[in-house]
Amino acid sequence: MEKSKPFKYTGSLSKTIAQKRIGLLAGEDAYRAEAQRTTDEMFAKLPDLFKAHQVPEGNWVALTLALAKSHVPGFKVVKPAGRRTEWGIADKAEFRLDVDIVIGDSKLSVVEAIKLVCRLDAWKEKTAPMKISALEQHYYRADMRFI
Repeated sequence: MEKSKPFKYTGSLSKTIAQKRIGLLAGEDAYRAEAQRTTDEMFAKLPDLFKAHQVPEGNWVALTLALAKSHVPGFKVVKPAGRRTEWGIADKAEFRLDVDIVIGDSKLSVVEAIKLVCRLDAWKEKTAPMKISALEQHYYRADMRFI
């Protein structure tokens, strides 16, 4: 799985909120005031959080998804592993049709017909780097619904 870079926050979002030390003898009002101050500081940073994730202010669902995509591995979308598929369903079906036409006209074997089809301008470039055995697999794995 591809490891993505952590999201970089700047400005007020990069600064932590320092909690003030409140002595043991402080009253309940001091604790409430400190809790209110930290809450107010967090709320003051929310517009910057929307901007940082390029979400319209107030769109909480979009912000939630943006944060999840940035920080939760289960929400990250990664490209499939391995080499990109070069032969789609339609390519295989078209290749099979061309090979079948050659077989029908000349009564050649599948491998011999594949060798002839590879010489056609339509297939020359796509089949040049491939082995006959791989092309034979494309022939047999062509989805019959598209032929």
